Amino acid sequence: MTYPLLDTSKRQGTPFYLSRFSNVAGTQRFTSSQDEITRLSHLWTPKVISHGKLEQNGNIEKQSLDIRFALSDEFAQTLLPVQNSPTTLTIYRGHHNDPDQEVETEWKGRLIGSKSGKQYIVATGETVFTSLRRSGCTARVQIQCRQALYQPGCFIDKDDFAVAATVTAIASNEINITVPEADDQPDGYYVAGMIKFNNQYGFIDNHDGTGLLLLSAVPGLYTEVTDNGSADITLYAGCDRSKATCISRFNNVLNFGGYPWFPDKNPFNGSFI
Repeated sequence: MTYPLLDTSKRQGTPFYLSRFSNVAGTQRFTSSQDEITRLSHLWTPKVISHGKLEQNGNIEKQSLDIRFALSDEFAQTLLPVQNSPTTLTIYRGHHNDPDQEVETEWKGRLIGSKSGKQYIVATGETVFTSLRRSGCTARVQIQCRQALYQPGCFIDKDDFAVAATVTAIASNEINITVPEADDQPDGYYVAGMIKFNNQYGFIDNHDGTGLLLLSAVPGLYTEVTDNGSADITLYAGCDRSKATCISRFNNVLNFGGYPWFPDKNPFNGSFI
């Protein structure tokens, strides 16, 4: 292993850097060397790239890195638009006179932004260790389902449970409405469901026969009903977040996010959980 000896020597080392950029468009490999160089079983192309000091310290927040390209650099220009996928960057360090051709990883992270100046394009990266700041598992452990109906995690398509309906009456408070089609389902079926009117949604707080109670007024619905005598809406089924409803109404138990057998008392001290 000659790399450590060369890297710690004050005079014998002839260092160079390798920069690997990867995103959905592919992988680009560049070197600070004046000539092409082969390392890690790949050919690295010369490019004028400079970067800040590569270091790791106890302050994750300050471990960002600026990578500077020439203003005319074609690759750097592809980094300026808003990125649809992250670009990862790995920087290696090696020595030209290393007979073992070893390289060491000096920095690894992802680009979080880029900007164009008068002379340079500067891309900013954050080290991979900043992922330690992110939240871990945040799923709730509860008896009822923790998923939001018709949202990611639930995976139910609301259009599969849509019913064309008509509001035939609306109270002055704009939240009590009469919908004859609601009576086709048992009371409570539409609780926690919603209605859609002119691309505006209203959430249902109570369902009793033909009567629905909305959590809040739907813009334009009261005017439409009072002016024209009725309004066309779409009804969407509700869910009480129980496993039984998940099975019988939606056939979606594989995505049920609750723990129905979870005890309601702490087995160690008897307190409620």
